[in-house]
Amino acid sequence: MIWLFALFLIVAPVLGRSIEPDRATHDQQTEPDSDSKGDQISNPSTRNYTLVDRCKNYVIASGDSCQSISKSNRISLAALTSYNKDTWGWTGCKTLAKDTRICVGKGAPPIPKTNSNAQCGPTKPGVSFLTPYLYKGKLADMNPCPLNACCDTEGQCGYTSTFCKMKPGTGTGCISNCGTIVKKQRPPKDTITLGFFEGWAYARGCANMKAKDIDTSKYSHMAWAFANVGQDNSIIVTDQEQYKDFLALPKVKKIMSIGGWAARDALHAATRPENQESFANKILDFLNANKELDGVDIDFEFPDNAEQAGWFLSFLRQLRSKLPSSKSLSIDIPAAYQKLSHYPLKELADTVDYMIVMSYDYFSHNDYNYGVYTPDDGCPHDHCLRSHVNVTQTTSTMSLLTYHAGVPASKLVLGVASYAKGFVLNDAACTDPNNPVCTYKPDGPFKGCLGEAGVLSMNEINSIISAKQPGTFTSYDVASDSNFLVYNAATEKDSAPVAQWYGYMDRKVLESRKKLYSSWGARGTVEWATSME
Repeated sequence: MIWLFALFLIVAPVLGRSIEPDRATHDQQTEPDSDSKGDQISNPSTRNYTLVDRCKNYVIASGDSCQSISKSNRISLAALTSYNKDTWGWTGCKTLAKDTRICVGKGAPPIPKTNSNAQCGPTKPGVSFLTPYLYKGKLADMNPCPLNACCDTEGQCGYTSTFCKMKPGTGTGCISNCGTIVKKQRPPKDTITLGFFEGWAYARGCANMKAKDIDTSKYSHMAWAFANVGQDNSIIVTDQEQYKDFLALPKVKKIMSIGGWAARDALHAATRPENQESFANKILDFLNANKELDGVDIDFEFPDNAEQAGWFLSFLRQLRSKLPSSKSLSIDIPAAYQKLSHYPLKELADTVDYMIVMSYDYFSHNDYNYGVYTPDDGCPHDHCLRSHVNVTQTTSTMSLLTYHAGVPASKLVLGVASYAKGFVLNDAACTDPNNPVCTYKPDGPFKGCLGEAGVLSMNEINSIISAKQPGTFTSYDVASDSNFLVYNAATEKDSAPVAQWYGYMDRKVLESRKKLYSSWGARGTVEWATSME
């Protein structure tokens, strides 16, 4: 209680002062312009200021210049520059930023002006005027982003170069946790080449496959997708005939993947605190009854908040403690920051044997995508032609995971795709993915045998290429390290054929990606899905 009383004595004289001073008075504060302290203002990260150290400050208005500010406050240009050498957002007289709070007298730098949209940094709402005196670190490091992602001068979190790099001469760009480095390791000896087998694929009219027809020579691991979760937390496999053939596959480790998008709600319920032990025991019972299985994979799509992610971690720790060492435990994670931000990734990596990164589906004609359109990527809007297996996005994801979140590359199995995603072109003659003028329509593209608009299996892609119909051509895009196909087909909206654009990986690109991921030190690759080749 003594420390609480001491804190009260410190803050009581200033309680009630506004965090946001009145704009009409140019945000001037009433501390004396002391000559005894101002000439040697140190960085606020290395000094503890007292409350009377604060400078008289001013918020830059539209049309202001250093000359006008100096004149109105009766100080010299040299003094203005000197007063603001440690001020947040001050980049010199050439780039005065509107709404930046600066010093017009000697003293400690002022608290930056709050940005109601800020997610990180010192401009995030809720920062107290006491912060410079109580906070021991750099102002830039206040309110860090989840997963230690990059925070920029606008107070926004991200993981691409837009957020992670400074922009010289502009005073904008990254302020904390900066960098787009992939933290590499030596490739592990026990690499994984995993394929997902869709348990329902045998019944499709095309791109179908039975479990007994899987070519296991191409894989070290094969995962059954997916087992469902019953109301009693039991594990349910629907097609027993296919499953029996799956268990009989030779010379490959067999993994049961539980969950997937369709079982999302059931899996979320099963990992709640009151159900965790029961669910873990049911999985253990299932593995004991299916001794041919070498491990279990949990495809938890995706935590809605940090609490739910914490439950998932708690469940995995329970499950790991119950599983014998001979059985592997893995999870599937998305490949973009907005869906990863709730995950306690470092703790998850310490708990499981490996994490499957769904490094595909970055871009789609609908809202279900992971990718980020940015001006730095040459796309000032959100309708550019982009490959769903864009290598620049995967590189950014690996930087987020290994450099920012601290996950070892050896814990990551990166995705490759045996399907394409595409769009209806606005202009059939404009097909260059590096030209922002080339865009797509919001209308759904052709719906192939997979039953999803804008998604074609590699079986279908190869058939379209082989048919050599007028208007059909393919190309390779260096920037995204992926192929694209342009061809004409009808859609639900257009009965007459219209030009469509699809991004994909051919076998050459797929193999080169495996080499790239290995050079990063990743544990291996995972293919979705074996039946679509």
